Amino acid sequence: MSKFKPSVFARPVSPATAPQIPPQNHEPAPAGAVPFPRVVTMGNPLHRMGFILVLLYVAVLAGYLNELMFLVTKTSFYATLVLGPAAMLAALLSGRLRVALRNRIAFFLAGLVGCYTLATPLSAVKTSSLHLLLTVISANYGVFIMLAALAISLTHCRRLMYVIALSGTLDLLAAPKYGEIKNGRLAFSAGSLANANDLAAHLLSILPFCLFIAFEKGRSSILRLLRLAICGGVLYASLLTGSRSAILSIAVIFLFAFWKASSGQRLLLGILFLCCVPLAPVLAPQALQRVLTIFSNRPAFYSEDAASAVESKEQRMHLLMRSIEVTLEHPVLGAGPGEFMDVEARLSNEEGMRASWQVTHNTYTQVSSETGIPALICFLGVLFSSVSLNLQLHGRARKKPELQGIALMSFCLLMSMVSIMVSMTFASWAYTYYMPMSAGLTVALWNASQESLRQAGV
Repeated sequence: MSKFKPSVFARPVSPATAPQIPPQNHEPAPAGAVPFPRVVTMGNPLHRMGFILVLLYVAVLAGYLNELMFLVTKTSFYATLVLGPAAMLAALLSGRLRVALRNRIAFFLAGLVGCYTLATPLSAVKTSSLHLLLTVISANYGVFIMLAALAISLTHCRRLMYVIALSGTLDLLAAPKYGEIKNGRLAFSAGSLANANDLAAHLLSILPFCLFIAFEKGRSSILRLLRLAICGGVLYASLLTGSRSAILSIAVIFLFAFWKASSGQRLLLGILFLCCVPLAPVLAPQALQRVLTIFSNRPAFYSEDAASAVESKEQRMHLLMRSIEVTLEHPVLGAGPGEFMDVEARLSNEEGMRASWQVTHNTYTQVSSETGIPALICFLGVLFSSVSLNLQLHGRARKKPELQGIALMSFCLLMSMVSIMVSMTFASWAYTYYMPMSAGLTVALWNASQESLRQAGV
C-alpha cells in the first residue's frame, strides 16, 4: 500500500514552465451557461473504470501487445480500437480537461497536432497522410489527454509506471522465442520491433521504469533482485541488437544518472561502470564492432558485419541530408505526414539515382521534412518542456526525505525521456506513442505532487 494519499489540486508555486493548476473550489458557472459534465471524479466508480481503461491502453501501447499477441496466436487483435475510444470518453467526461490542457506542454502538443492537420491537405499523397492522421496519430497522441486527465494521484502515477515496466518485461521475455538473429542482430520476426535499432530503443525507454520498481522503498529483497536481473537482461538484449544508437543511449543515460545522483549513488555507478565496461566486448562483440564504425570505416575491412554497418551509416547520412533538403523545400508545412519516402524517391529519380525507399531514421528531421519547421518547434517544445518540468519537480522533491518517492518517480521518468530523445536521433518516432505518453505522465505526476510539495514547504 502506498504511503502517499490521493492529492488535491492546489495552485503550484509557479515557475514559468509549470502548469497552472486551478484550485479545487470551482467557481460557479455564469448564468445561462451549460457546465461541462463532471461525471468522473476522485473515488467515483466511473473514474476508477476510466483509469483501469487507461492502464490497459498504456499496457497495449507500451508493450506492443497487439503485435505480440499476433506473434503468439497468429490472430489479429484490435485492443487499441476498443480501449482507446473508451478511455478517451472517460477523459472527456472527467471534467478535468482544463487541468490537463492548461500548461505549456499541452500548448505545444496542440500546436503540433494542428501542424499535422494543416499539412495533410497539401500532402504529396493526401489519402495516405489522412489515414495516418486519423489512425496512428489520433491513437498515439490521445494518450496524453487520457493520462493528464485521469491519473490524478501519486498512486495512479506509480501504477502507470508499474504497467509500463511490466509491459516492457513481456517484450524482453518474448524476444528469445519470437525474435530471431538477423545478420547477427537480435530483432522480432515481425511487427514494429522487427528492426533491431527500434527494439533496442524500445527496451531502453522501459529500463528506467524497471529501475523504479527495483529501487522503490518498501520492496522485498527478492523483488529487488528480480527487477535488477530484468534490468540486466534489458541491457544485455539491447547490446545483442548490435545497435550503435543503443550504446550511445546507455552512455547518455549513465552520464545523466551520474550528474543527478548523490555521492553514494555516484560511487555505486562508478563501480558498476568499471565492472560492466570490460564485460561488454565479451558479451556483445557485435555491438562493439558496430560502434567502432561510427568513428572510422576501417573495421569494414575485417568483417562482413562491420562492412554492413559502414554501408548503413553512409545510407543514414544520405537520408539525413535528403530530409534536410526536403525541409528547406517545404519549410512551412512539409511534404505531408508520412510522405518522406515518396518525395525522396521522386528526387532520386530526377537525379538519376536509385531511390532508397527508407524513412528518415531521424525523428527531428522526419517532423521538419514531413510537417514543417513550425511543427518541429512544437515537437521540441513538448520534449524540452517535459524535461524542464521533471527537472524542477525532482529538484524540489529531493530536498525533503518524505518526498523521496516523488523524486524517484520524476528521476526515472527523466531518464526514460532522455533515452527517448537520444533514440529519436536514429529512429523515426514522430507519430509513435513515446513522446505523448511521456508528456502526459509528466503532467499527471506534476499535478498529483502539488499538495505533497505544498505540505512539505518546497
